[in-house]
Amino acid sequence: MKRIALLIAVLAGLSVSACEDGGPSDECVPEPMCTPECPEGYCGDDGCGCPCPACPAGLKCRDQQCVCGICGGDCGECPEIEWISVEQGTFSMGCKADAANVDKICGTPDVLPPHDVSVPAFEIARFETTAALYAQCVATGACLASNTLGSSATGNNPNLRDHPINHVKWFDAEAFCMWIGGRLGSEAEWEYAARGTDGRYYPWGFAGPTCRTAWTGVDGCSINMTHPVGTMPGGKSPWGVDDMAGNVAEWVADHCHTEGYQGAPADGSAWTKEGGGLCRVFRGGGFGAGLEEARSFNREFMSGDLTFKDVGIRCFR
Repeated sequence: MKRIALLIAVLAGLSVSACEDGGPSDECVPEPMCTPECPEGYCGDDGCGCPCPACPAGLKCRDQQCVCGICGGDCGECPEIEWISVEQGTFSMGCKADAANVDKICGTPDVLPPHDVSVPAFEIARFETTAALYAQCVATGACLASNTLGSSATGNNPNLRDHPINHVKWFDAEAFCMWIGGRLGSEAEWEYAARGTDGRYYPWGFAGPTCRTAWTGVDGCSINMTHPVGTMPGGKSPWGVDDMAGNVAEWVADHCHTEGYQGAPADGSAWTKEGGGLCRVFRGGGFGAGLEEARSFNREFMSGDLTFKDVGIRCFR
């Protein structure tokens, strides 16, 4: 019946696309009396209601143009990343406290209830993504430049190349991790890498941050800007990962679930939802973090198309 309706529409001189769902074939038929146009490197609509061919391997479609997706060849030399292996295991995710102290220790209900999560093995970058590494991705066209100016913005300051990149959107973080052959981690993977299995509050243990363990706002350590990555030796996580509290918080793959962990996956995967909107999660607290924000079970939320001065990137694979 759809073919008959289409024929009638053509005979009537109507402009109808045959790309609508509902046929045995996935092939798209251009609108009648229309000449498709797909210039080299273009990946948008062909002007006749059908998509142009997919980008070649190693490239991705952004704003209807094929751009670099993965490093190598014309998309730039792959940078050296120090990866740390995290073995599979089960840990208690979220905040665990007795009834008398739950408000004091946990703070907000989004970190409740505590629940066991079994996480498969993965690898995590030892360091947060630096401004220098991010600039390499920008140079290939795979990443968009951070155009924020100001003393705290690391992307446009040549003196801060060993500082973590900041003022990047969630989509920028995803693009960078893809470019190096990685991905954003899930909330569960991030928290497991930060805490291990002993229920500690911070990557180094239960005591709050000091100026030796984390670059935060506690005791005025951070002077309201970032710090070179990997220079807080007392703050390593149980797996040897640096800066998982303070310096910059880090985007993860999950959509926002601000009401708490009811219904969260127990297999370590990212907690996403269909039609979840732009809201995304970031973890770890930044250079302005207090005692609560620096805790490894703390969760923060922001639209993925916004940026902030102490939110950056860490990649997984």
